[in-house]
Amino acid sequence: MKLWILLYAVFPLLVSTEDIKSHLRRLQNDIFGPYSTLTKPTVAFDDAVKVTFDAVPRQLLEINSWSQKITMMISERQTWRDEFLQWNPSDYGNITHIYVPPHKVWLPDVIFYDTPRKTTETDRAQRSLIKILLYSTGLMISFEPSIKTFPCPMDITFFPYDIQKCRLTVGTWNMDYSQLDLVETTNIISNVGFISHHEWSYIGAFVERTNSCYVLEGNDETGSTLCNPSLQFQFTFERKPEFYEKNLVLPSAMIIFLGLMVFLLPNDCKEKMKFGMSVFLALCVNLRIVTNFLPSASESYPVIGTYFLTCIVLITFSILQTTFVMSLHFRYTNTDDVPIMPPSIR
Repeated sequence: MKLWILLYAVFPLLVSTEDIKSHLRRLQNDIFGPYSTLTKPTVAFDDAVKVTFDAVPRQLLEINSWSQKITMMISERQTWRDEFLQWNPSDYGNITHIYVPPHKVWLPDVIFYDTPRKTTETDRAQRSLIKILLYSTGLMISFEPSIKTFPCPMDITFFPYDIQKCRLTVGTWNMDYSQLDLVETTNIISNVGFISHHEWSYIGAFVERTNSCYVLEGNDETGSTLCNPSLQFQFTFERKPEFYEKNLVLPSAMIIFLGLMVFLLPNDCKEKMKFGMSVFLALCVNLRIVTNFLPSASESYPVIGTYFLTCIVLITFSILQTTFVMSLHFRYTNTDDVPIMPPSIR
């Protein structure tokens, strides 16, 4: 009796599953039979495909100050409508959406301009596992996580309290405005879900629409110009200064304070020269530590580095002055024997 009850409960589910598979196979045969991935997905040839693109940062992996490059994990989201992949859900068992592999549908010609285009076998294998969500209205949504490394010119003027703004440009490669219209979902990108970094704080990001135009042939007057739609994303990061405050700024301030004590020592103190040289070497070591954190080809120089250089110059003049004064002090014991010199030096 229990077996009959179990069969009575499970049999409708098995029949329903087989019906869904049958409708799904028939749907795929109907929409993908005459479909071509080389054809632009618009019924009217002159209509442009509207593609909505989002690049949401998920994690900052590295900001390399020496090479001035940034590596981030980004979630790419593209949305467009394929007018050749539409169906009536009531004709196919109320199936409203399916997942399709990327190689079976037309894909927008959208790439990152600032990142290397070298694709490994691992990248191809991972991309083949990602499916595209297709709705009965022809709406297609593509989600793809990726790791991008792109240039980020750094402004280190206020190191270690600097704020870096890195730009990433996305656009079409072959299609112009007449074929593909690239738009953004919103101008301001939320930082919800961003994984924190130990050295940098993610402030936020925004996107603006730009144009990428270049001449195809001839010169600017006779050649034809192609203008591709593009989006420029700007990601803002602020350096966390706690580590540098404890290990660089505070010790440097104490060394500089000790450097001022050189002027308070009497002229006949023999340790005055050694003390000044010790402060001078300490400042040189700190300046070397600062330069290790900074890019060698940066267009800006940090204020803290300029401050160290100024202190080194002042300590150098202090040592020279001390040398001159001590030479006079120990050479001429009698003030009457001191050679004639200006009152300011005397």
